[in-house]
Amino acid sequence: MIKKLIPILLVLAICFSLGGISAAAAYVGDADETDPPVYPGETADAEEDVAAVQTEAADDGLFPEELYLQQDWRGTCTLCSATMMLRGWLYRHGSDAWQEVWESDVRQTAWCSEGLYWNWSYTVDGYEMRVAHASVSGISADTLEALLEEHPEGIALYCGRYPHAVFITDVTDGVVYCADPSGDGRTPIDESILNAYGGQSAILRNVTAYWYIT
Repeated sequence: MIKKLIPILLVLAICFSLGGISAAAAYVGDADETDPPVYPGETADAEEDVAAVQTEAADDGLFPEELYLQQDWRGTCTLCSATMMLRGWLYRHGSDAWQEVWESDVRQTAWCSEGLYWNWSYTVDGYEMRVAHASVSGISADTLEALLEEHPEGIALYCGRYPHAVFITDVTDGVVYCADPSGDGRTPIDESILNAYGGQSAILRNVTAYWYIT
C-alpha cells in the first residue's frame, strides 16, 4: 500500500510546487502594473524634487538631447519640428510627459494630406497645448530672440522656397540654434539643411512661416 501511495504523493508534491511558482510569477506580474515600491531613501517628495531639478535645468535655455527627434517620414519636417516644440513645452513646465509625445502621436491630430494644419491643439497628461501659425516674409535673429522670450519652448520655423522646417531652440550671442528633423540634435541653423540658402542671414530672409504655442 505504501509503495502505491509514493507515486501519488510525488505527483501531488510536484503539482503543489508548480502551483506555488505560478502564483509567485503572477504576483510579480501584478506588481509591475501597480505603483513601484518605495525603497529606503526614497519618498513621495522625490518626484517633486526631480521636477524641481528639471525645471531649474530648463532655465539654462537648453533641452536634453533626448528631447530632439528625427522625422519618421519623408516630407514631415514641419510635423516633427512641431512635435519637438510640444515636447519642449512640457519639459519647460516640469512634466515628464514630454517623453511620451512622438511624431506618430501628433500626426493623428495635426496632420492632413496637404501637411501640417495651421491651427490645432494637442492634449497629454492633462495639458492642452494650442498651436497657431504665423506667415512672415523673412525674420530677423532679434525677432526670433524676442519670440523665444515669449515662447521658451521653442518654435517650428519654415522656409517655403526650399521647403523645410526646423525646431528653433534658442538664440545665443546672435547665433540662431535649431534641431533639424533630418539632423541630429541642437546645431547652429547655418549647419542645418537650410544652409542651402547660404548663411544664417540668408536663411532668415527666406523664412515664410512659423508655428508656436499660444
